[in-house]
Amino acid sequence: MGELHARDLWTLVRASVEVTPSALQDLARVDAVIAARRTRSEQFFADAAGEWDATRSALFGARSDLAAWPRVVELLRAGEPLIEIGRRVVT
Repeated sequence: MGELHARDLWTLVRASVEVTPSALQDLARVDAVIAARRTRSEQFFADAAGEWDATRSALFGARSDLAAWPRVVELLRAGEPLIEIGRRVVT
C-alpha cells in the first residue's frame, strides 16, 4: 500500500516539475547532446565505410567474405550442430 502512495506522489511531483523552465532547458540540452552524438556517429561510419575492406581484412584476414553464410544459415535452420567444442554442441 505504501508503494502505491509513493508512486502517486512521484506522479504528482513529476507532473509539477517537468513543465518548469529548468526541466524544459534540460530536455533541450538532452536533445542537443543526442543530435550531436548522432551526427558524430554518422560521420564516423561515413568515414569508416571507405576503409571497411582494409579494416575487415586486417581484423579477420583475407578470407572474411560472406560466402559461407548461406551454408551456416542452412545448418541453423535444419537444427544441425554448428560448432562442437568437446562434448558441448552449439546450435
